[in-house]
Amino acid sequence: MKKKLIKDLLLSSMATIATFGFGATVANADTIVVKAGDTLSSIARTNDISLQKLASINNIKNINNLLVGQKLKTTSSNKIKTIKVSSKGSTILTEDIASKAATYATKFIGHRYVWGGSTPAGFDCSGLVAYAYAKYGVSLPHQSGQLAAATTRIATSKAQAGDLLFWTNRTGRVYHVAISLGDGTYVNALDQNHGVVINGMASKANFAGRVEI
Repeated sequence: MKKKLIKDLLLSSMATIATFGFGATVANADTIVVKAGDTLSSIARTNDISLQKLASINNIKNINNLLVGQKLKTTSSNKIKTIKVSSKGSTILTEDIASKAATYATKFIGHRYVWGGSTPAGFDCSGLVAYAYAKYGVSLPHQSGQLAAATTRIATSKAQAGDLLFWTNRTGRVYHVAISLGDGTYVNALDQNHGVVINGMASKANFAGRVEI
């Protein structure tokens, strides 16, 4: 995949290693060199790879501990793959699409929360999910309960980048949804006071769902 210079730093609580505005330099098709101002999240976003996967393939334990000149491997790919589920006649998205949708959603960190919103002008929780997946040709409903019904339920401990996390009230009604980034983190349109942020819910998700088409 053709690499490009980083134009934006991810607006999140993750610390940067410096404040200079330079992008990552391409060393070869699968390796980039960290430059001043790079963060692991911004490198992941630019190379269409999930933060979790980038950290994993480079054995990075602390995502805030990058060194200028450090070489990072990337497995960014243009290929879209699916796995057939014969019992349902549907397909489950692989990490290629799901993780890209998760990474794309982080682009909107800092954007405002708007009830019923599903565009960069303002998102609600399900609107952000639907918009992120639509980028890769996957149509999802703009309603958290319907999103839960449209996914294959999995344990939250099994959630990978691109899986959806759901919160329910005492009656079991789904009232909030987020996109997992892996390792217990997620991106979501939280509320009117916070907008789109990393994490933020007071409790852990009740269950997770894997997107099907």
